[in-house]
Amino acid sequence: MKNYFFFTLFLISIQSYCQISYPQNFTFHNRDESVSYIDQNGNKKYERISLKKGNYEIDISKAAEVRFSPIIQIYGDDNQKGYYAFVSTLDNIKMNGKLYEGNHFLSTELETGINIYLSFDKSSLILVFKNKVIWYY
Repeated sequence: MKNYFFFTLFLISIQSYCQISYPQNFTFHNRDESVSYIDQNGNKKYERISLKKGNYEIDISKAAEVRFSPIIQIYGDDNQKGYYAFVSTLDNIKMNGKLYEGNHFLSTELETGINIYLSFDKSSLILVFKNKVIWYY
Protein backbone atom coordinates (compact mmCIF):
# COMPACT_ATOMS: atom_id res chain seq x y z
CA MET A 1 0.00 0.00 0.00
CA LYS A 2 2.88 2.33 0.82
CA ASN A 3 4.43 1.76 -2.64
CA TYR A 4 1.12 2.47 -4.33
CA PHE A 5 0.86 5.79 -2.46
CA PHE A 6 4.38 6.88 -3.50
CA PHE A 7 3.79 5.79 -7.08
CA THR A 8 0.60 7.87 -7.22
CA LEU A 9 2.39 10.85 -5.68
CA PHE A 10 5.18 10.45 -8.25
CA LEU A 11 2.71 10.48 -11.16
CA ILE A 12 0.98 13.59 -9.82
CA SER A 13 4.31 15.39 -9.41
CA ILE A 14 5.35 14.55 -12.97
CA GLN A 15 2.06 15.93 -14.28
CA SER A 16 2.54 19.19 -12.37
CA TYR A 17 5.99 19.77 -13.94
CA CYS A 18 4.78 19.24 -17.50
CA GLN A 19 4.39 22.64 -19.18
CA ILE A 20 2.03 21.50 -21.92
CA SER A 21 -1.06 20.36 -20.10
CA TYR A 22 -4.39 20.17 -21.85
CA PRO A 23 -6.87 21.26 -22.86
CA GLN A 24 -5.53 24.75 -23.50
CA ASN A 25 -6.59 27.44 -25.94
CA PHE A 26 -4.47 30.44 -26.97
CA THR A 27 -5.14 33.34 -29.32
CA PHE A 28 -2.30 35.11 -31.10
CA HIS A 29 -2.68 38.15 -33.33
CA ASN A 30 0.47 38.03 -35.46
CA ARG A 31 1.88 35.41 -37.82
CA ASP A 32 5.48 36.02 -38.86
CA GLU A 33 6.87 33.65 -41.49
CA SER A 34 10.58 33.46 -42.32
CA VAL A 35 12.84 31.18 -44.33
CA SER A 36 16.42 30.25 -43.62
CA TYR A 37 19.13 30.30 -46.25
CA ILE A 38 22.91 30.19 -46.55
CA ASP A 39 24.41 33.48 -47.74
CA GLN A 40 27.42 33.78 -50.05
CA ASN A 41 29.77 33.77 -47.03
CA GLY A 42 28.35 30.45 -45.79
CA ASN A 43 26.42 31.99 -42.88
CA LYS A 44 22.91 30.87 -42.03
CA LYS A 45 20.47 33.78 -42.28
CA TYR A 46 16.72 34.29 -41.98
CA GLU A 47 14.53 36.47 -44.16
CA ARG A 48 10.93 37.41 -43.43
CA ILE A 49 8.59 36.45 -46.25
CA SER A 50 5.32 37.55 -44.64
CA LEU A 51 3.84 39.19 -41.57
CA LYS A 52 0.07 38.82 -41.20
CA LYS A 53 -2.29 40.07 -38.54
CA GLY A 54 -5.38 38.11 -37.53
CA ASN A 55 -6.89 35.91 -34.87
CA TYR A 56 -4.94 32.68 -34.79
CA GLU A 57 -6.35 30.19 -32.30
CA ILE A 58 -4.14 27.41 -31.02
CA ASP A 59 -5.88 24.44 -29.36
CA ILE A 60 -3.90 21.92 -27.34
CA SER A 61 -5.89 18.80 -26.49
CA LYS A 62 -5.55 15.13 -25.59
CA ALA A 63 -5.26 12.48 -28.25
CA ALA A 64 -7.23 9.23 -28.14
CA GLU A 65 -3.94 7.45 -27.42
CA VAL A 66 -1.92 9.04 -24.59
CA ARG A 67 1.40 8.51 -26.37
CA PHE A 68 0.28 10.95 -29.12
CA SER A 69 -0.77 13.64 -26.64
CA PRO A 70 -0.88 16.50 -26.87
CA ILE A 71 -2.49 17.27 -30.22
CA ILE A 72 -2.14 20.84 -31.50
CA GLN A 73 -4.55 22.42 -33.98
CA ILE A 74 -4.27 25.92 -35.46
CA TYR A 75 -7.37 27.83 -36.55
CA GLY A 76 -7.61 31.09 -38.46
CA ASP A 77 -4.57 30.37 -40.61
CA ASP A 78 -5.51 29.12 -44.07
CA ASN A 79 -1.97 27.78 -44.57
CA GLN A 80 -2.15 25.51 -41.50
CA LYS A 81 -4.48 22.58 -42.03
CA GLY A 82 -4.63 19.29 -40.20
CA TYR A 83 -3.15 18.84 -36.77
CA TYR A 84 0.14 18.07 -35.04
CA ALA A 85 0.54 14.88 -32.98
CA PHE A 86 3.24 14.65 -30.31
CA VAL A 87 6.28 12.45 -31.05
CA SER A 88 9.08 13.39 -28.64
CA THR A 89 10.46 16.08 -26.35
CA LEU A 90 13.28 18.40 -27.48
CA ASP A 91 15.67 20.59 -25.53
CA ASN A 92 14.42 23.97 -24.37
CA ILE A 93 15.69 27.00 -26.30
CA LYS A 94 16.08 30.70 -25.57
CA MET A 95 15.07 33.10 -28.32
CA ASN A 96 14.61 36.87 -28.14
CA GLY A 97 15.05 36.73 -24.37
CA LYS A 98 12.29 34.12 -23.85
CA LEU A 99 12.53 30.48 -22.87
CA TYR A 100 10.66 27.97 -25.02
CA GLU A 101 9.77 24.35 -24.37
CA GLY A 102 10.43 22.27 -27.47
CA ASN A 103 8.60 19.22 -28.75
CA HIS A 104 8.72 17.26 -31.99
CA PHE A 105 5.35 16.63 -33.66
CA LEU A 106 4.07 14.87 -36.77
CA SER A 107 2.10 17.11 -39.11
CA THR A 108 -0.88 15.36 -40.70
CA GLU A 109 -1.01 17.96 -43.46
CA LEU A 110 2.70 18.03 -44.33
CA GLU A 111 3.22 14.33 -43.53
CA THR A 112 6.56 15.19 -41.96
CA GLY A 113 8.08 16.05 -38.62
CA ILE A 114 7.84 19.56 -37.26
CA ASN A 115 9.37 21.17 -34.18
CA ILE A 116 7.02 23.29 -32.09
CA TYR A 117 8.23 25.60 -29.33
CA LEU A 118 5.80 27.15 -26.81
CA SER A 119 7.11 29.96 -24.65
CA PHE A 120 6.95 29.28 -20.91
CA ASP A 121 4.89 32.46 -20.45
CA LYS A 122 2.57 31.19 -23.25
CA SER A 123 2.84 34.46 -25.19
CA SER A 124 4.20 32.93 -28.41
CA LEU A 125 4.46 29.72 -30.40
CA ILE A 126 7.14 28.86 -32.98
CA LEU A 127 6.89 26.18 -35.70
CA VAL A 128 10.10 25.08 -37.43
CA PHE A 129 10.07 22.81 -40.50
CA LYS A 130 11.71 22.49 -43.91
CA ASN A 131 13.84 25.67 -43.49
CA LYS A 132 10.75 27.68 -42.52
CA VAL A 133 10.01 29.37 -39.23
CA ILE A 134 6.46 30.46 -38.37
CA TRP A 135 6.12 32.52 -35.24
CA TYR A 136 2.72 33.24 -33.68
CA TYR A 137 2.62 35.99 -31.07
